[in-house]
Amino acid sequence: MDNEEKKLAEQPPEQKYAAPEIDDDDDDDAPTEWVPSRFEKRIHAIPDAKWDLYQILGGTAIGLFTVLALFMGGSGVSASFLIAVVLALVLPNWLEDRGRRKLTKGRYAMIAIIAVGVVAVFLYTGFTQGWNIFKKKEAAEALNMFGRIRN
Repeated sequence: MDNEEKKLAEQPPEQKYAAPEIDDDDDDDAPTEWVPSRFEKRIHAIPDAKWDLYQILGGTAIGLFTVLALFMGGSGVSASFLIAVVLALVLPNWLEDRGRRKLTKGRYAMIAIIAVGVVAVFLYTGFTQGWNIFKKKEAAEALNMFGRIRN
């Protein structure tokens, strides 16, 4: 064996998990070993094809929940819609942080469903209540309020 082969044989195998950053300000000088949690082990045990399917199904479910909350909220922004938006923003980040596995396809599925849903809600509202986004009275009130805020 030449030197390059020895170096390759001595290197540890690649980790499948992304190890978190360790602070250098520890009191003791002993290196801290990162141990994956049970949740991380279970997430990484899922094969890639199933993981992609789970991402798409989860993203679709969160997107549909958000659109349904928007549609059921009526003309104003409802509390259920705000909860759905917060869920759509926070849940994927939390799962990525806990499981240390990317949710890219799930995010794309969620964004696509929300975009199609918003267009569908806009079209439904336009056909049922008319295409004027603001009535004259509402437009005057909005401009008056904008003038008060601006001054």
